Amino acid sequence: VQSDLFNLWSVHPKLDILSGMNFQFHQTDNTTPYGNIDAKTGQFYSLDPYLTLNMKDVKGFNMSLGSRVNMHNLYGSHLTFSFNPSYVYAFSENRYVKLMSSWSSAYIVPSIYQLHSVYGNVDLKPEITETLEFGTEISWSQKLNFSALYFERAENNSIIFYANPETWEYQYINDEASSLCVTGFETALQWKPNSKLDLKTNYTYTHASKERPYSIPKNKWNARLRYQVLKGSQLQVQYQYTSDRTQMDFSSYPYETQKLKNFHLFGIGWHQAMMQDKIDLHVGVDNIFNVNYVETIGYTSMGRNYALSMRYKL
Repeated sequence: VQSDLFNLWSVHPKLDILSGMNFQFHQTDNTTPYGNIDAKTGQFYSLDPYLTLNMKDVKGFNMSLGSRVNMHNLYGSHLTFSFNPSYVYAFSENRYVKLMSSWSSAYIVPSIYQLHSVYGNVDLKPEITETLEFGTEISWSQKLNFSALYFERAENNSIIFYANPETWEYQYINDEASSLCVTGFETALQWKPNSKLDLKTNYTYTHASKERPYSIPKNKWNARLRYQVLKGSQLQVQYQYTSDRTQMDFSSYPYETQKLKNFHLFGIGWHQAMMQDKIDLHVGVDNIFNVNYVETIGYTSMGRNYALSMRYKL
């Protein structure tokens, strides 16, 4: 059950105040061959009052400042916050430089399954995170747009699925050995030199202070190129790169840590509009070279895949 009562007060054309109260109730009655969760035990509720101040375009300055109190019947009360200032300097309508930043915290309580399932742990503590970001966005007419962002996230009491190598028992635990710090940056570029060609690409670098069972790749790259061959006909080419990463393989005893190889994926598609854009046909091929790769241990990855679709506007 979720309910939200809120009020948006426009104090001024450039100033809004959002206030509200959120209520959540979670309950499950779960019966499986591996264990049961009784409805009387498997439940909790929370009440969250919140307040946010939004300032819009005061001589180029924008700001959002908010706070929320999570009042949980099992874990007590905890305060979170968010602060998002930005500044835009406009040279003309489509030419500007934007400086942006964000500072926020989060408080994440365990789920019912993590608490009361056969792998549950009623002594779990909530996860606590704090995130800092700052970056810039540059727009040079409608043809070129570039953005770069640095991020840093600190985690404490992170909940992980742990396998004891001595007893071979699985359980959710708080990873208290050391806090996790994730840092990195991401960039994005859009280039549209004319009405026919459109290129979008982004790159993300992520570094974690310690490995997790499902590690995030350090490098990820995506690109998409669209070209209008004829009026109503559009060709699209896509590319995705994912670097090496480490994952734990729980299918063997004791569990092992595996290094998954990087992979490159290519896709191509053709869009055809007909009958004054009432009909849109799409033909596409993903993973053109039928690359054999592992994205997550234990899950099948898709090989070469064909798609055909049609949309009709009434």
